[in-house]
Amino acid sequence: MPKSSYNSPGDLLFGGVDPSGSAAHPTALAILDGQLCVRAVASCSSDAEVSSFFAPHRKQLFAIGLDGPCALPVGLEECCFRAHGPPCPHQQPDGKKGRACEQELARRGIGCFFTVKKAFAKSWILRSLSLFRQLREAGHRVLEVYPYATKRLLFGPLPAAKQTAAGRAALVAALQGVGVQLPCGELSHHELDAIVAAYTVYLFAHGRAEQVGDDREGYIVVPKAARGRP
Repeated sequence: MPKSSYNSPGDLLFGGVDPSGSAAHPTALAILDGQLCVRAVASCSSDAEVSSFFAPHRKQLFAIGLDGPCALPVGLEECCFRAHGPPCPHQQPDGKKGRACEQELARRGIGCFFTVKKAFAKSWILRSLSLFRQLREAGHRVLEVYPYATKRLLFGPLPAAKQTAAGRAALVAALQGVGVQLPCGELSHHELDAIVAAYTVYLFAHGRAEQVGDDREGYIVVPKAARGRP
């Protein structure tokens, strides 16, 4: 169930998803409105719950920001990331590593997990792809986002790890500093990342974020250099 709800005006809404690797662990969801009020934030388990959370807002949602791969590198298929089954013969061409969008973030000094066959979070990759397809089929626009990149570009290095109380407090203060109105009560670092994902979509809708990558391997939306609200 959502922890909180605001009745702020605004024509558009902006969604965020911080997916877990399976339904056994919580996936965090958030909806932000045009006044930067968090309309709802929740943690759920199943893919069906993810769809149900966003379904009532489909016509108002500009897009949903998904913190996970929405496409695979050229040369790789989903069988490359399954835990069971025969050895997968697929390989990236010419010794390439990861996707163009991930390589571009690395060139900009933003560390990220490359989508490669030896990736440690294979179940998370597959779940992200599944959620991307499911939300698209439900009529939503889905943008791949990377909350870590958003935080680095907007706020710089935060003073503590996001899993710690100090890290969560620092991120809360940073979000409030750019005008995001958070719900009352303690938020997990997953829920905060879902809010950051939604805020990234908000920035993109207002011309304050850009897509890096290419048509073949997908794009990641990251903020432009300027800070704060449009």
